[in-house]
Amino acid sequence: MKLTGSTVKRCVLCGSARNVHRNHPGGRHHVGWFTMPFCDPCHRLFHQMVDRAGIDLSYTHDPVERTMRALEAIKIAEWMLLEQLKNTLSTLRQENQNEKAKKHDSSSTSNR
Repeated sequence: MKLTGSTVKRCVLCGSARNVHRNHPGGRHHVGWFTMPFCDPCHRLFHQMVDRAGIDLSYTHDPVERTMRALEAIKIAEWMLLEQLKNTLSTLRQENQNEKAKKHDSSSTSNR
């Protein structure tokens, strides 16, 4: 089954459509079939965070170690997605509050 949708690739983290590529957050040597679209800056940030966390995505023959490494790196991607969602919700809530304030101000002014 093929899902239909937008043909424009967008970064799953920031929404950018510039230089978006399929990233392997679990490592291409570990979970090569699992990909997420990242733009270049988000891809660099992801790998910086993986490096800071001390996650080694180089190949190992040990299947348990490969799985553990993949899951650790995927957790970084999950955390990045969660942070983006929180930022988006915060922005939407602020915009909603601003819109309500504008409506209240305009209705107060017109009632005078």
